Amino acid sequence: MDPPKEGAAADAGRPAPTAVLIATCVSTLAVNANTSAVSILLPAISEDTGTSLDTLQWAVTGYSLVGAAVIVTSGALGDVFGRRVVFLGGLVLFIASCALIALSGSGGGVIAGRAVQGRRARRSSRAG
Repeated sequence: MDPPKEGAAADAGRPAPTAVLIATCVSTLAVNANTSAVSILLPAISEDTGTSLDTLQWAVTGYSLVGAAVIVTSGALGDVFGRRVVFLGGLVLFIASCALIALSGSGGGVIAGRAVQGRRARRSSRAG
Protein backbone atom coordinates (compact mmCIF):
# COMPACT_ATOMS: atom_id res chain seq x y z
CA MET A 1 0.00 0.00 0.00
CA ASP A 2 1.40 3.39 -1.02
CA PRO A 3 1.73 6.07 1.65
CA PRO A 4 -0.67 9.02 1.29
CA LYS A 5 0.67 11.79 -0.93
CA GLU A 6 1.09 15.25 0.47
CA GLY A 7 1.21 18.75 -1.01
CA ALA A 8 0.96 19.44 -4.72
CA ALA A 9 1.08 15.77 -5.69
CA ALA A 10 -2.11 15.07 -3.73
CA ASP A 11 -3.94 17.98 -5.38
CA ALA A 12 -2.90 17.15 -8.96
CA GLY A 13 -5.97 16.81 -11.14
CA ARG A 14 -8.29 18.37 -8.57
CA PRO A 15 -9.88 21.75 -9.27
CA ALA A 16 -9.10 24.59 -6.91
CA PRO A 17 -11.69 24.98 -4.13
CA THR A 18 -12.38 28.54 -5.29
CA ALA A 19 -13.17 27.33 -8.82
CA VAL A 20 -15.59 24.72 -7.45
CA LEU A 21 -17.29 27.34 -5.30
CA ILE A 22 -17.64 29.76 -8.22
CA ALA A 23 -19.01 27.03 -10.54
CA THR A 24 -21.53 25.96 -7.91
CA CYS A 25 -22.66 29.53 -7.23
CA VAL A 26 -23.03 30.40 -10.92
CA SER A 27 -24.94 27.18 -11.55
CA THR A 28 -27.29 27.87 -8.63
CA LEU A 29 -27.84 31.45 -9.84
CA ALA A 30 -28.67 30.23 -13.37
CA VAL A 31 -31.13 27.63 -12.07
CA ASN A 32 -32.91 30.09 -9.78
CA ALA A 33 -33.02 32.86 -12.39
CA ASN A 34 -34.38 30.44 -14.99
CA THR A 35 -37.07 29.16 -12.64
CA SER A 36 -38.18 32.68 -11.73
CA ALA A 37 -38.17 33.82 -15.36
CA VAL A 38 -40.35 30.94 -16.56
CA SER A 39 -42.84 31.45 -13.74
CA ILE A 40 -43.12 35.16 -14.52
CA LEU A 41 -43.27 34.68 -18.29
CA LEU A 42 -45.97 31.99 -18.40
CA PRO A 43 -48.62 34.45 -19.69
CA ALA A 44 -46.32 35.60 -22.52
CA ILE A 45 -45.39 32.00 -23.37
CA SER A 46 -49.10 31.14 -23.41
CA GLU A 47 -49.77 33.96 -25.86
CA ASP A 48 -46.84 33.01 -28.12
CA THR A 49 -47.62 29.29 -28.26
CA GLY A 50 -51.40 29.45 -28.09
CA THR A 51 -51.39 27.09 -25.13
CA SER A 52 -53.58 27.68 -22.10
CA LEU A 53 -52.03 28.76 -18.80
CA ASP A 54 -53.54 25.68 -17.15
CA THR A 55 -51.57 23.45 -19.52
CA LEU A 56 -48.39 25.51 -19.23
CA GLN A 57 -48.45 25.12 -15.45
CA TRP A 58 -47.07 21.67 -16.24
CA ALA A 59 -43.86 23.42 -17.31
CA VAL A 60 -43.38 24.47 -13.68
CA THR A 61 -44.80 21.27 -12.18
CA GLY A 62 -42.84 18.98 -14.52
CA TYR A 63 -39.62 20.77 -13.61
CA SER A 64 -40.26 20.12 -9.92
CA LEU A 65 -41.41 16.52 -10.39
CA VAL A 66 -38.45 15.49 -12.52
CA GLY A 67 -36.07 17.36 -10.25
CA ALA A 68 -37.41 15.58 -7.17
CA ALA A 69 -37.13 12.18 -8.87
CA VAL A 70 -33.55 12.76 -10.04
CA ILE A 71 -32.09 14.34 -6.91
CA VAL A 72 -31.75 10.99 -5.15
CA THR A 73 -29.86 9.34 -7.99
CA SER A 74 -27.60 12.28 -8.81
CA GLY A 75 -25.36 11.78 -5.80
CA ALA A 76 -24.91 8.12 -6.67
CA LEU A 77 -24.14 9.00 -10.30
CA GLY A 78 -21.54 11.47 -9.05
CA ASP A 79 -19.95 8.74 -6.92
CA VAL A 80 -19.80 6.31 -9.84
CA PHE A 81 -18.87 8.57 -12.77
CA GLY A 82 -17.33 11.50 -10.95
CA ARG A 83 -18.97 14.71 -9.82
CA ARG A 84 -17.34 16.75 -12.56
CA VAL A 85 -18.67 14.48 -15.32
CA VAL A 86 -22.19 14.59 -13.86
CA PHE A 87 -22.00 18.37 -13.43
CA LEU A 88 -20.82 18.90 -17.02
CA GLY A 89 -23.45 16.47 -18.31
CA GLY A 90 -26.06 18.51 -16.49
CA LEU A 91 -24.71 21.68 -18.11
CA VAL A 92 -25.02 20.13 -21.57
CA LEU A 93 -28.60 19.08 -20.77
CA PHE A 94 -29.38 22.62 -19.65
CA ILE A 95 -28.08 24.13 -22.90
CA ALA A 96 -29.96 21.55 -24.98
CA SER A 97 -33.19 22.17 -23.07
CA CYS A 98 -32.85 25.94 -23.49
CA ALA A 99 -32.52 25.42 -27.25
CA LEU A 100 -35.54 23.09 -27.24
CA ILE A 101 -37.65 25.66 -25.41
CA ALA A 102 -36.47 28.56 -27.59
CA LEU A 103 -37.20 26.68 -30.83
CA SER A 104 -40.49 25.21 -29.65
CA GLY A 105 -43.65 26.53 -31.21
CA SER A 106 -45.93 24.60 -28.89
CA GLY A 107 -46.67 24.22 -25.22
CA GLY A 108 -45.60 20.58 -25.36
CA GLY A 109 -42.08 21.57 -26.38
CA VAL A 110 -41.89 24.08 -23.53
CA ILE A 111 -43.08 21.47 -21.03
CA ALA A 112 -40.62 18.86 -22.33
CA GLY A 113 -37.76 21.36 -22.21
CA ARG A 114 -38.61 22.31 -18.64
CA ALA A 115 -38.65 18.64 -17.62
CA VAL A 116 -35.13 18.28 -19.04
CA GLN A 117 -34.11 21.42 -17.16
CA GLY A 118 -35.48 19.93 -13.94
CA ARG A 119 -33.28 16.93 -14.45
CA ARG A 120 -30.26 19.12 -15.12
CA ALA A 121 -30.83 21.40 -12.15
CA ARG A 122 -30.89 18.55 -9.68
CA ARG A 123 -27.96 16.72 -11.26
CA SER A 124 -25.69 19.72 -11.13
CA SER A 125 -26.74 20.83 -7.64
CA ARG A 126 -26.21 17.34 -6.15
CA ALA A 127 -23.04 16.68 -8.11
CA GLY A 128 -21.40 20.01 -7.33
